[in-house]
Amino acid sequence: APARLINTAMTLNSTAGVGAVTGLATIAGGYVFQSAGAGAAYFLMAGMGAIAFVLTLLLSRMWKGGRLVE
Repeated sequence: APARLINTAMTLNSTAGVGAVTGLATIAGGYVFQSAGAGAAYFLMAGMGAIAFVLTLLLSRMWKGGRLVE
């Protein structure tokens, strides 16, 4: 993207990614809820949150504070 559109490009990229993951997680949770009950759906979503938390911690330790995109 041109330098003047970097913020717009990052916003669209983030929105599309979050929207896609949220949509897929909602569909998966619905199937799990229907077939295995509320407890299983809760643990599926809690597990996804735990994985995201661990990945965030790993990224925060790996990042050296520099620019992510040149």
